[in-house]
Amino acid sequence: MGDEDTRFTNRWSDHQFPPCRRAPDSRVAALEAECGRLRDTEPRIREYLAFSHQDGKCYVYADDGELQCANLARHGRTIDFRREPIGDLLDIIINTRRREYADLSPQPEAKEET
Repeated sequence: MGDEDTRFTNRWSDHQFPPCRRAPDSRVAALEAECGRLRDTEPRIREYLAFSHQDGKCYVYADDGELQCANLARHGRTIDFRREPIGDLLDIIINTRRREYADLSPQPEAKEET
């Protein structure tokens, strides 16, 4: 049991890794500032998506800090604008709009055979 337990504890000790280079302090500061801007912007993007999505067909539940749409007939699922990745939110909204557009588009009339 002794050999079997210790063979995985030092599995990286045989490998040599190159030393990490530290980015210049000015670059680190710029990246930290950008991360701060993104942290401030993301909630605003989520609110924009939620409230622009509310177009009379959906009601966004925004009580007690939530932002959710539960129109299962329209989307096939509940959308949580606070917790889902923004890319997934965009996919859901775009797919819903595409489906609705296809349903509203005039279909070509069938030609009558004479």
